[in-house]
Amino acid sequence: MAELEGGLQALLEKVKNNTQMTRDIAAFLKKRAFLEESYGRDMVKIAQTSAETFDKSHPKSGTFGDVWISILKVHENIGSQRIRFATSITESAEDLLTLSKHIEKDRKKIKDAGLHYEKQVQEADLQLEKSKQKFESTNEEWGKAVSQKNQEPSQNTKKNLFRSSRTAAQVH
Repeated sequence: MAELEGGLQALLEKVKNNTQMTRDIAAFLKKRAFLEESYGRDMVKIAQTSAETFDKSHPKSGTFGDVWISILKVHENIGSQRIRFATSITESAEDLLTLSKHIEKDRKKIKDAGLHYEKQVQEADLQLEKSKQKFESTNEEWGKAVSQKNQEPSQNTKKNLFRSSRTAAQVH
């Protein structure tokens, strides 16, 4: 595709679109991480508050109270897991953003290199055209010179036509 006319631009545009999609995904993940972290913090907070309130209100709750405190601890763990999950999502989003920045930087380098090489090709084409014109001009001049040279010996031959028919002994 890069070898087709405009192929490099099409590839660069595709990379640019993919980079934007990567940024959009990272933004979604950051929002998701915020929600997960908020949910986790709220879960931990409500579980801890409920446990403290229950302990104060019912100091001798027995087996039912022990089970209820155990359930609240499970919910506190769920909240902690959500917070860790949010951290993991945030790291993934940051990795995607870093990747998109590197890709964008590389895309710009490739674009600049492509423009540079395209300019070199145009300059080479221009130089080729100049060389072709110079060759044609020189070839035409050479042809004229050869024609003139071919015409001169024939005129000399006509002038010396009678002289060359004498032998060396006759000349002396």
